[in-house]
Amino acid sequence: MIEKGVRFFGVGGAIGYDTIAAHVILSLKEQYPFIKLIVVCPCKNQDLKWNEVDKQVYRDILNSADKVVVLADTYYGGCMQARNKHLVDNSKYCVCYLERKRGGTYNTVQYAQRQKKDIKYINKTFYSRYLMDAFCLRYCKGVRVVGHYKKRLLLGIFGW
Repeated sequence: MIEKGVRFFGVGGAIGYDTIAAHVILSLKEQYPFIKLIVVCPCKNQDLKWNEVDKQVYRDILNSADKVVVLADTYYGGCMQARNKHLVDNSKYCVCYLERKRGGTYNTVQYAQRQKKDIKYINKTFYSRYLMDAFCLRYCKGVRVVGHYKKRLLLGIFGW
């Protein structure tokens, strides 16, 4: 995507795919310093009920991002969908890892299709092997991943 001229990459800031996607972009900035990471948060207190490790990873991403967009002061029903819609509406490309044909990620991919966005699907092998390795090289100091991330995965990388 960088070779196609994409310079801005947006992620939703959630645990799972968003976290990994953010770390991949941050790692790519070492080779491509002109690319920018934009984190779109559904609300200021998104991490309120997260454990301390996830909160620290989230804070690291926010501090490393080139721009942080916060859509609401507090959590409300539908704020995650508003975040996903914002990402799609402000993107040309959508890169996603879709495990199942239901739920928030699926609904967002359906919305992106209706909006005629160029959607790139990441397969499980690529996700498990390459994205998790990139995340761990940045965050886990070189630990190689041999399995699949256990959390539910959410829509993540978008290119503007």
